[in-house]
Amino acid sequence: IAQLAHSVRSGALSPDAALQSLVDRAVGGVASSLSPAQRAELLGVLRAALETDPTLRELRSALE
Repeated sequence: IAQLAHSVRSGALSPDAALQSLVDRAVGGVASSLSPAQRAELLGVLRAALETDPTLRELRSALE
């Protein structure tokens, strides 16, 4: 996470790309036990949470 934050601060990575990387990492830990449909649903739920959850939106805004 520290490396992602550094990449965002230096401009090497956009905030959206950093958040996508975190989502991918979270799903990657359980991906082998999920079907493709389940994996897609989990990705969708996590992405929606980043857009709609007030706390996560605040964190996202802090990256920008």
